[in-house]
Amino acid sequence: LLAAVIAVGVISTAAAADSAAIPTASVSHVAGPNPDGASDTPTLRVVHQFGGAIEAVALREHQAIVGLGLGVATIDLADPTHPRLAGRSEPLPAVVTDLVVEGDLVYAAAAGLAVVDVADPAAPRVLGYLPIGCRDESCVALSSPTRLAVRDGVVALTGSADSWNDLFVVDARDPEELVLAGTVHVVGGRDVD
Repeated sequence: LLAAVIAVGVISTAAAADSAAIPTASVSHVAGPNPDGASDTPTLRVVHQFGGAIEAVALREHQAIVGLGLGVATIDLADPTHPRLAGRSEPLPAVVTDLVVEGDLVYAAAAGLAVVDVADPAAPRVLGYLPIGCRDESCVALSSPTRLAVRDGVVALTGSADSWNDLFVVDARDPEELVLAGTVHVVGGRDVD
C-alpha cells in the first residue's frame, strides 16, 4: 500500500502599518491509510492568535497582566499615559476567563488551569496546563471552571455555566507538574475567594 502524504500550509496575512505581512495561522496534515486501515483525520492546532477579548486582569508592579483571548499578555504601565503590549504567551486551549498573579507566576482559568511565568514580561512562558471539567476530549468550555483563587501554589477553581458545579483543587506547587488533588460537588457555585 502506498500512503499519500499531503502537506497543507495555510497562512493568512494582514498588512501592518509598515506593510509587513504577519502570519496568523499554520496548518499541516499528513493523510493516508494507517497500518490498521483507518484513514487519518487532520488535527488543527492554533499556533498564534491576534486580538481577543480581555476577560481577566491583575496588576503586578508596573504591569497589567491580562487574559487576552486564548493567552496571557503583559501590558507595560511604566508610563500610564502610554500603556503598551509587552508580550504574550503561546495560545492556550480556551479563552482565559480569570487569572491570579503570585510573584512571577500567573494562574489562569482556561478550560482548565494554566500556569504562566511572566518573569520576562516580553516573553510570558506557559509552564504547565491541566484540563479540568472536560466531559470528553473536546473539552467543552461550558463544563470547565471559569473562576479561581490561589494561595501558596494551591488553586481552587469553580464557576462553570452548568447548574451543578464542582470545586476543583489543584496542587500547583510544581507548575510543570500540575495535579488535580480533589473535587467537591457543590450546587450553584459561581466564584471563589
